[in-house]
Amino acid sequence: MLEPSTRPNTEAYAQASPEVVARPHRPRRRAVTIVLVCLLVVILGASGFIVGFRTSLLAPLFGAGGGGQSGLTAAPPTVGHVYFESSGQVSQQSGSGIADEVQLDCSRLAPARPGKQYYAWLITGSIEGKAIRLGRLTVSHGQATLFYAGDSLHTNLLGIVNRFLITAEDATASPPVVPTPDKADWRYASAFSQVPNHLESPPYSLLDHLHHLLSSDPLLDDPGIGLYGGLDTWLFRDSQKILEWAGSARDAWGKGLAHDVLIHRQLVRVLEYLDGWREAEAELPPGSPVLVDSRIALVAMRQQNVNQEPPGLLYHIGQHLTGVAEAPAASQAQRELATQLATALARVSGLLDKIDAEALALVRMAPAQLEQPAQFDQLALLALLARDAFSGTEDPLTGAIEDGVTQIHYAMPNLATMDVTAVQCPAGGATAQQSALCL
Repeated sequence: MLEPSTRPNTEAYAQASPEVVARPHRPRRRAVTIVLVCLLVVILGASGFIVGFRTSLLAPLFGAGGGGQSGLTAAPPTVGHVYFESSGQVSQQSGSGIADEVQLDCSRLAPARPGKQYYAWLITGSIEGKAIRLGRLTVSHGQATLFYAGDSLHTNLLGIVNRFLITAEDATASPPVVPTPDKADWRYASAFSQVPNHLESPPYSLLDHLHHLLSSDPLLDDPGIGLYGGLDTWLFRDSQKILEWAGSARDAWGKGLAHDVLIHRQLVRVLEYLDGWREAEAELPPGSPVLVDSRIALVAMRQQNVNQEPPGLLYHIGQHLTGVAEAPAASQAQRELATQLATALARVSGLLDKIDAEALALVRMAPAQLEQPAQFDQLALLALLARDAFSGTEDPLTGAIEDGVTQIHYAMPNLATMDVTAVQCPAGGATAQQSALCL
């Protein structure tokens, strides 16, 4: 099970559904998404990066020393981690409230020299960029923790920073405004790689992939679409609406003609989100109006064909998970998590395909047909599938958690975990990350 950066209250999302016996589904074209994510799993498995699911993807992934950098030169030991968390103070008009908080956990810090005090910073742009002072660090037996609650605007920090730094500052002076320029007092640091992977087209860096997933995707940010906050948050929001509409359609059954109309409308909404309103328009009965926000439903959840523009959310997320896994600077932990996320994404894709098939069959029925008991079973199955896709489910035989969108959403920020190491600025032999920090 996926390890969340902030543990979700999944009870709020789990909706009770009547127990039904699943019936065979009519074959329908499979979404391209599942091909992509399964291909990622095969590629990484052949490369030795597949890790077995523990109880679920919520099992810990970042143990001691688990985040070493790849490359010929070994990175220095990891002394701590920087985690980006979300306050939840989100807005659909910006990426605020996502990755707007920081948790620092260190376990092997050397004591500051006499007269010195450690401070933690995030740096935007180059090392000469703007510095965000996270706070003063108190070290006890090598351990130090710090929580930064963000600014009043809940700015998405992941979208603007690329480096982390711990400096040793004058303990008798007022808190520093910027990090000391004396590099001898730059004690610990981390940085996201911004080196493009030229084996990709376009050649994105590791940081680019993290931006697209967790803070800002240029395609979604386009003024003609205007979906801000990254791909992951929109998969979560859209899946939550699918769950809401499917449950509403089930609960409206057997309550008369007016409620049959409501069932039909909720099914239309489900299809418009799954397939995009333009694709759904061709599948629905003639004259069916667009019942959802056409801006949101311009980006489908499912991928209908390889030339689909804009690409479906599942497919698009799968592309960037592949990019993270293949980034030369990605750590082993990042590669493993990308693989686990891809596996969970494939499962969700399969469930959404089933939801799409059920909803399409139901929406084409006349109101009198919807009143039949067999159609209640279909509606109940639809709601159950939506719940499993969103909240995940427990395997009744093994007890293992089969992850859904909720687990994906709360584990995705762990891709942006920064491994903190001692700053070393030798004349030669430094890793790419160390050299970047010593500019």
